[in-house]
Amino acid sequence: MKQEVKELLVQYQQGELDGVLVYQALAKLSPDESMKKALLELAADEGRHAGILKKYTNKILTPNDESAKMMEEMYKQYGNKIFERIAEAEEKGEKMYAPFINDIPEAKSMIEDELKHAKIARSFLD
Repeated sequence: MKQEVKELLVQYQQGELDGVLVYQALAKLSPDESMKKALLELAADEGRHAGILKKYTNKILTPNDESAKMMEEMYKQYGNKIFERIAEAEEKGEKMYAPFINDIPEAKSMIEDELKHAKIARSFLD
């Protein structure tokens, strides 16, 4: 694997790891049990994605909680409106992972998960 591709996958791996903390933080703030459960399932998917990418990067990364802290504050200020932004970010996963479908067998399921995440995020909009 070319070094620039590996570096890109490391960035994606970090994003997936950070996403775990974002969804866990939002689940803690959720006023609704079904929403909390869905957010924790999204967190688990993000963790699984990070694990998949680790197989290709051979990097052990540590999640950064800055995004989680920022999303917590945004949620406290704007409520469920932040889920539109989250949905848009999840939809970008399709374009991110599409170039890797031939090289990473799990890329297709990761794309499907990202699109599922966007749909779930939009379901939380007021």
